[in-house]
Amino acid sequence: MAVSAHPAPAADTPDYEALYQRIRRRYERERMVRKEAERIAEEGLSQLYARNRQQALMEAVAAQANSGASVEDIIRFAFTQACEMGPWCMALAWMPDAAGNSRMFRLADRFSSGHEHAAAGRAMPVGRDNVLLPSLCARLQIETGPLWLVGEGTRAGMQTVVLVPVMVMGRMAIVLEFGARSRQEDDPYSLAMFSNIGRQLSHVLERRETAERLQYEATHDALTGLPNRKAFLARLDALMTGDRATGRDHAVMFIDLDKFKLVNDSFGHHTGDLFLIEIVSRLRRVFETEQDCFMARLGGMSLPPSSV
Repeated sequence: MAVSAHPAPAADTPDYEALYQRIRRRYERERMVRKEAERIAEEGLSQLYARNRQQALMEAVAAQANSGASVEDIIRFAFTQACEMGPWCMALAWMPDAAGNSRMFRLADRFSSGHEHAAAGRAMPVGRDNVLLPSLCARLQIETGPLWLVGEGTRAGMQTVVLVPVMVMGRMAIVLEFGARSRQEDDPYSLAMFSNIGRQLSHVLERRETAERLQYEATHDALTGLPNRKAFLARLDALMTGDRATGRDHAVMFIDLDKFKLVNDSFGHHTGDLFLIEIVSRLRRVFETEQDCFMARLGGMSLPPSSV
């Protein structure tokens, strides 16, 4: 009799290969998550560091503006600080045309760091003779805030250009330009930094213009624009002091308009004012063409020109 023997069923053995693959995939996922978390943390720290530097720059510019420094010194300080902070490597200042054209801004000052040969005349924002294009001036005048240009439309050699208008009493007094050789997308923090620089310079210019206007009003006649009694006496005292040292002589001549009250009574004070302004204009053409000669209004109708 034949007997067939069958092997006993073997116990279940674990699939080590599959287990290894599952553990490996889990480890890779955890590693990627950890790497992403580290990247986010590093990026956050970098951004925080950059924001702190920008805040420090704004505070430094504000302190410089409140220190009584000149506008030129504040501009150079802001240029230096911004270019040291990076990625900005070039800064320019555009000032109104000397002829008084408020729509034409010419290159006035330059600070460069790491880019010594930026072609000033070949850039799209620049016209002939280093003049900022009127179209850009018009945009800055309307927007009254920083204009961020990336890629096309930037200065030759620069990939990013930021134009910052400095507004004073509704008009554009200065345009600051910052350039970077790499592409920099605009962000709220950088825009706030540039806006702050423009505001600080605006405050300084407004204070200076207000002081100059008050000084002018305190020493000049409001109607004719001639120096008043205070300015005349100060100028006369200085001339006499010089005369005593040099032996020179000056003469003082008083001009009084007779019956001027009759003009006011007959034609009105407005006509009298115009008449007086015309008289002053004609006297200026005669006396102020001479060297060391000036005119002043002492009050009333007296118009004494002092001449050699």
